[in-house]
Amino acid sequence: MTTEADVALDQPVRAEEHPWPPPQGQQNNGVVRGTDEFAPYIAGLVRREQARRRQRRERAARALAAAQAAADLLRQRYSVTRVRAFGSILHPERFHERSDVDLAVEGLAPQDYLSAWAVVNGPGAEFEIDLVDLGDCHRYIVEAVEREGVDL
Repeated sequence: MTTEADVALDQPVRAEEHPWPPPQGQQNNGVVRGTDEFAPYIAGLVRREQARRRQRRERAARALAAAQAAADLLRQRYSVTRVRAFGSILHPERFHERSDVDLAVEGLAPQDYLSAWAVVNGPGAEFEIDLVDLGDCHRYIVEAVEREGVDL
């Protein structure tokens, strides 16, 4: 059984019958497709993206403050001699809601590592802080931290 839809699918489509995009303000199957129609949606998208970027920058700033507080604590409590921030915390545009704070430390006694990690990641901590002992990691990590890290 052949239906009207089957016949329509078999017929060639001529461009003049279905211009795309339709002329400004012209309706196409009951939907207006003028460029002004999408302006509110585009404006909303731009506002949401700007807000997302602002939130990322603000979060990165809070993370850097938390990193500095952790560095001060590690120096006072564990006599750490050097703390360097590295990774996404140094790039606010890449620091997102799941980003952690990477800190490289020197002078942390091996027996104090777990205690130090627990203190900087204690209850109420907004950010997970990863501690990397530069005396106990691969050379390429040390080189990257030296090249890209920032002393706190």
